[in-house]
Amino acid sequence: MRVGVIGLGYLGVTHAVAMASLGHKVVGIEASAERLGKLKEGELPFFEPGLAAGLASALEYTATVLIPISLHVRITRSAISPRLATKILLNIS
Repeated sequence: MRVGVIGLGYLGVTHAVAMASLGHKVVGIEASAERLGKLKEGELPFFEPGLAAGLASALEYTATVLIPISLHVRITRSAISPRLATKILLNIS
């Protein structure tokens, strides 16, 4: 299954890593280029036991892709509908 996660803060990263550990293909979308760069290098902006190892595994062994939202579409988190999110994710994954 393909899973899209918009926003890679505490909940988004945790969810994306959990879904990748279950074998799902994950697309993570983040507006902050700085946060995205750190995540791609395996650095987390917070501590959660076991999450750093899970992120490293997700980036190495599963089809986990982290992309900046600005490359595809600019949206506000409050304005996006589930239907629009699905269309965006299907078009970029």
